[in-house]
Amino acid sequence: MPRPKIDRVICSLPKHQTFAPREVDSPTEITLSADEYEMIRLHDLEHLHQADAAKQMRISRPTAANLLTSAHEKLADALVNGKAIRIELGNCRVCEVGTICPLEKGETCDKKHRCGAACKDKFKCCQQKNL
Repeated sequence: MPRPKIDRVICSLPKHQTFAPREVDSPTEITLSADEYEMIRLHDLEHLHQADAAKQMRISRPTAANLLTSAHEKLADALVNGKAIRIELGNCRVCEVGTICPLEKGETCDKKHRCGAACKDKFKCCQQKNL
């Protein structure tokens, strides 16, 4: 029996979950998982190395490389062949600033959340610790 997949940590859901070419009425659709989207965001937009992006997402570096390769292939297919892109959550945990505090999960709060975003004052646990 295969071992269960561990949830990957992503910083936020994309603002837009569907992209499609204007010229095509009903394009073929490809599905990009939220973890693939996050790897593209971290590596290509934020310019993090794969190892740093993997650490932030709580995955191994080889898994990060596989996600990045898969995402690049899907995006290239969509761009070259005029396909729509749909982003789906899958087995990910969203760690948006303002919704999750590591201290509430039994971890110490060092003014940063899993994704590395700065802790906001509205977290009760952070306010109690005067962070």
